[in-house]
Amino acid sequence: MKLPDKLAPLIAKLPTARRPRHTLLYVTEAVTYRAEADGRGELLGEVAAVEKTCEGVDYLPEAVEYVLTKGPKPARRVWILYDRLETHTLALPAAQTTGIGAAALTQALMFELEAVTGMSVVNRQIGYCLTASDDEMRNYWVSLLSQRVFDRLSHTVRQCHGRLAAVLHPGGLPRPLADDTSLPWLRLEYWPDHAVAVCARHRDEPPEVTVVPTEGIADGWRAEIDEWLEEHQDVAHRETLIGARIVLMEEDDTRTWRLDQEAARARWLGAWAKALAGRGLHVPLLQETSAINPDHLYMGLSGLAALLVVAAHFGWHTWQKLDYQAKAEELRQLEKRVQSLRDGIKSRRGRLGALEQDVNLLEEGFQHFPELLARLRARPAELLAALARHKPAGVVLDAIGRDGDVWKIHGVAVYYDAPNRYATALEAPAARLGLELLPPDKKDLDLFVHGGPWGFDLKLKDLGLGGIARGDDG
Repeated sequence: MKLPDKLAPLIAKLPTARRPRHTLLYVTEAVTYRAEADGRGELLGEVAAVEKTCEGVDYLPEAVEYVLTKGPKPARRVWILYDRLETHTLALPAAQTTGIGAAALTQALMFELEAVTGMSVVNRQIGYCLTASDDEMRNYWVSLLSQRVFDRLSHTVRQCHGRLAAVLHPGGLPRPLADDTSLPWLRLEYWPDHAVAVCARHRDEPPEVTVVPTEGIADGWRAEIDEWLEEHQDVAHRETLIGARIVLMEEDDTRTWRLDQEAARARWLGAWAKALAGRGLHVPLLQETSAINPDHLYMGLSGLAALLVVAAHFGWHTWQKLDYQAKAEELRQLEKRVQSLRDGIKSRRGRLGALEQDVNLLEEGFQHFPELLARLRARPAELLAALARHKPAGVVLDAIGRDGDVWKIHGVAVYYDAPNRYATALEAPAARLGLELLPPDKKDLDLFVHGGPWGFDLKLKDLGLGGIARGDDG
């Protein structure tokens, strides 16, 4: 068992502090919502609403600073979900992106964005993730933010004693909002400038995401949404999420979540907290690139080397102790095995003596086997002779049979006591033949005026070879 697996039960028993590990800021044009969560993504307390306008992306650092300074000290990791963040979905040929590094892929995505939007992406912070791929095309979800605004946000969060974990668009939550949801599922999300369509089919694959711009396109985006729904008509479970945009929809069986409602907003932020606190999150995140200070790196490596030396000495002594314990346990097991072998030898010697006695008895009995076999062959004839020799007058035998180890002799007697006299006369000859005479059964056939004749059954039980050997002649 690995060390982390051994320590996990002990860590689980330690008291856990309910100190926030994550601070989530959902920034809209008029209100910013703040939620605190622990390390597992469970919300701590209520979702707070701070009225601070954010008229555009340039005002985002000011709004974040106001919210963080007016409330309690933020957690170490601060996540900013901005509903007007620029976001797109792009499709690139698989041959163009196969085998290239992250820097080259970033350049390819930025080039494609310039071609699609007609706007320069110079001095932009970019985040992307792969949402779907096949043999020909790969689909990417991309978010953009001015580098200047991103740097101001990072500085603002540090000034408030936190660290900017990421800036991201609040769309595309990679998990369903309803509890009773199973794969596959889809959700349509309506935001101020975009409609986001999310579809999850397999547990181990990221959801498919499509971003449809809605600003300045009149109602053309609705046709694109309808086409997307037509392509995913096999998905039964559907949800609708309405952000800051009012959408007129026809009545259907979808589940609608409105973020202007407190309960829906808390549930949605709680789901985002769990997703951000977990691993393998497939959404475009705008994050800081770590720059390593050489002096700090040297100091860290020196401390790590010293720690490794101490750990090596501790490990050596621990290994010696465990090796001694293992060898001592091995010797104890060996001693138990030797004792078990001794007990087994003793037991086998006793059984061998009993087998030798059985063999001797078998050899002695084998000497008499031909004689017993001859007597066994002659027994039916001798039985018939005894039956004829000792049959009283007035007795007629009409059947002789065998049922298992019992011989049955059936007859008819004119006199009532004839069967009994017949049985008494046969007792001694039957014993010499290894047969035990059982009491006869009589039945009045009631054919004569004064009774009789009497049907009877004589039963002779076969005692086997042992009975033959105990006969008078054996």
